Amino acid sequence: MPRCGAWARGAFLSATLNTDLRLQQSQILAPQLQQSLKLLQLPSLELQTLLSQQLATNPTLEQYDPVHDDTDIEDTRSFDPDVQDREDAREEQAKSISEENADHAQAGPGADEVFERELDQLTHDDESWDSYYDTGNAYRDYRAQGETVSYHERREDDDEQYSHRIQSIAADYTLVDELREQFGTARLTPAEDEVVEYLLGSLDHNGFLHETPEEIAQATNKEVAVAATLIAMLKTFDPPGIGAKDLQECLLIQLERQNKKDSLPWRILKEHYHDLVGRKFDHIIAALGITADEFQQALRSMGSLDPKPGRDLSTATAPHIRADVSVTRGEDGSFRVETNDNLLPYVRVSPRIKALLKSKSVDKPQAQYLRQQIREGETLINNLQFRKRTVLAVAEAIVEAQKEFMEDGPMSLKPMSMKEIAAKVGVHEATVSRTVNHKYMDTPQGLFEMRFFFSSHVTDDQGKEVSTNAVKAKLKELIEAEDRAHPLSDDALAGLLRKEGFPVARRTVVKYRQMLGIPNARQRRPLL
Repeated sequence: MPRCGAWARGAFLSATLNTDLRLQQSQILAPQLQQSLKLLQLPSLELQTLLSQQLATNPTLEQYDPVHDDTDIEDTRSFDPDVQDREDAREEQAKSISEENADHAQAGPGADEVFERELDQLTHDDESWDSYYDTGNAYRDYRAQGETVSYHERREDDDEQYSHRIQSIAADYTLVDELREQFGTARLTPAEDEVVEYLLGSLDHNGFLHETPEEIAQATNKEVAVAATLIAMLKTFDPPGIGAKDLQECLLIQLERQNKKDSLPWRILKEHYHDLVGRKFDHIIAALGITADEFQQALRSMGSLDPKPGRDLSTATAPHIRADVSVTRGEDGSFRVETNDNLLPYVRVSPRIKALLKSKSVDKPQAQYLRQQIREGETLINNLQFRKRTVLAVAEAIVEAQKEFMEDGPMSLKPMSMKEIAAKVGVHEATVSRTVNHKYMDTPQGLFEMRFFFSSHVTDDQGKEVSTNAVKAKLKELIEAEDRAHPLSDDALAGLLRKEGFPVARRTVVKYRQMLGIPNARQRRPLL
């Protein structure tokens, strides 16, 4: 035994803590570059929100009106959403960021003098800031050969239009809000309100409630009878069928609300639902002893019912998509690309704060804080300008590459990669990816997400590359034009596509059809 105890003590003592020293390289982006990448990915609506937050938190930033403001803004770094800056520049980007980081690293005994010199030279810095983020020779060469592009100029009635749009936007009001109001007329107790909120949160995207009263009672720690009563109440609300456990009950509830209980459609759904889903129509007709005409009439009646009463469950009425770029066609036939920044605010570093610092009328801690805020404000403005230039550059390159699409529509879309656009603009492929992220382009052919223009390709019989998105567009067109009574099979669709110059196999048709959310031929065939 002592020997075992000694072994145990030895084993315990051997479990010691060790310190390890390791060298590891990691890439850390400067805060300025991190902000630049973040702004680049934001769509215009989110950018507008971010600018409002920055104006509220940074005391050195202010919004100004260039029409009624008499301040000489040439002495102040500012962001003008309407100015068309043709001298796009990015070659000084890395240098500017490095110098700014060096200034921060040197902040110490001589930081005040350094910043005073910076402040005195702000007037002369505009030219160097304008060369910030140069797009490089590749982009300049490309622009020299391309079409004329300009930003959307601010109009005199923009403020009035903005006010009108804001007042015209309906408040978000969803089906859940409507159902909550219908429950509100019942004067429920606080305990019942808790169950109601759980019920509304448990509805799926079709408006069905799959949980049983027992499961809801257990989840809310309430009586089963309370849950059952509230579920029954929910099923009496509008839209009819809401709260049903499945599609069968949903359709039966709608027929009952129409006083058609025990009618032929009701009996078919109640007694032969699985045969109906399996399209065993002859079996239903024989079992009920009805004629084919009576069965077709019943199907017409069921066709007026809503299989998804909760389709608008979480859909708000307020619009959420706004084009970040607009493409219009000029009188000469050329395409004009504009960024939709005309509703963004005019932002600048406050001249009053700069004057206050120059006068040295604030104590040292306050001066240090304001200097830091000015640096952050300058960085934000530079990044805003970089975002605007880059979005415009990428959008123009897309339009130049997809002229046939702009003229003729989706079936003329060319296969295009982000690498190709990056080479034209003179930026990294990842920059193009961030630029088109969650952004939309309003074109003569409609509103499209900017990522839509990038697609892989298939090769036709002549060796020509065809965009997969163009194939999808043609496939959708063929299905929409088919005889509804005799929908085309996937094999037939593949044959028609090959005749149109899109050499795709049947399995490719199935894949694209599913991506488009289109059912197969049997499911597309009408019941009648």
